[in-house]
Amino acid sequence: MNSEFIIVDGRLVTYMGNDEEVIIPTTVNIVGASSFWGNKKLKKVVVPSTVKEIGVCAFSECSSLRDVTLSDGLEKIRLSAFSGCKSLEKIVIPYSVRQIERENFQYCTSLKTVIILAQIKTLEHNMFENCYSLETVVLPDGLESISHDVFLNCHRLKSLTLPDSVTKMSLYAFDLSLTTVTFKGAPPKNMQAFGKSYCGGSRIKVVYAPNASVTQFSLLKEEYLTGFFQLLEQGEAISETIIQKNHEYIKRNALKLCKTENDWQFAYMLKHKLIPFADVDEAIFVLNDGRHPERVAALVEYAQQFTEKEHERLLSKKFGLR
Repeated sequence: MNSEFIIVDGRLVTYMGNDEEVIIPTTVNIVGASSFWGNKKLKKVVVPSTVKEIGVCAFSECSSLRDVTLSDGLEKIRLSAFSGCKSLEKIVIPYSVRQIERENFQYCTSLKTVIILAQIKTLEHNMFENCYSLETVVLPDGLESISHDVFLNCHRLKSLTLPDSVTKMSLYAFDLSLTTVTFKGAPPKNMQAFGKSYCGGSRIKVVYAPNASVTQFSLLKEEYLTGFFQLLEQGEAISETIIQKNHEYIKRNALKLCKTENDWQFAYMLKHKLIPFADVDEAIFVLNDGRHPERVAALVEYAQQFTEKEHERLLSKKFGLR
C-alpha cells in the first residue's frame, strides 16, 4: 500500500493510489504541494500528528472529499490547500496550527461548519469565499484581525461571534447576509458604520456584547436596543448591568419608543415602568392619532399605578413647588 505514496525526505510528493479512504503514513512530515490535487475518488483522509505542514493546493479540487481529520501537531496550512473540495461539510482545525494561508477553503460549496481552534492571529483574505452552505463558524480566542472578503458570498452565514482579541477588520470582511454579531469584547462605537464597512452595506440587526463595560455598552444606543429586545423575547440570559443600561436608555427616549417599538416591547416598557410619569401626558398626545387606541388606553391605566407622592413630585417639578 505504501508504494502508492511517493515520499522524499519526509515530504509526500504525490499519491498514486485510487482509495476512497486514505491514512497518510506517519513517516510524512509535509504533505507536498498538489500531492492529491484533483483526486476525484478520495472521500476521506486522515492527517497524522507527524505532519507539520500541508502544502499549496495539496487537496485542491478533490471534489468527492467530505471527511478530513487534522491531528494536533499540524502547524501550517498553505495557500488553497482545500479549495474546491465541493463535498467537504465540516472542518476542525486543531490548536497546534499557527498559520492558515489565504483562499484555503474557497469554493467548498457544501461546507457547513468550521471550528478553528488554531493559534492564528489573522484570518487571511478570501479564506471562505463562495462557501455558499456555511452556517456555523467558531473563531479562536487570540484572533486579532479579519482580512477582506474572508466570508464573501457565504450567504447562509447569518451569525458570528467575534473574540475579544479581534481589533482589526478589513473592508468587506463579511457577506451582506450577516445579521447577528456577538462581540465578546468591546463592540464598534458606530454599528451602522460597522455594517457599511465590513458587510458591504448590510445593517446588523442584533449585537450582543456580554463582556462589554458599561461605557462601551452605552455607545451602541439604538443599534444595541434592537438586540436587547430580541434577546429578551428569545429568553436569553442578560446581565443586570446590561439590563440596567438598556432601561436607562429606554427611559430617556420613552416618547419616541412608545410609537416606534412593537407591541411586545411597548408592553415590556409598561410592565417595568420605563415610561417616566412626567412623559405620560405627552406620550398619550403623541399616540392619540387614531392608530394606537389600545396603547392610549394602556397609558391611561398605567398612569394610575404611580403613587400620590409621585404625582406631587411631578407637580412640584412643573411649578417649582417644594
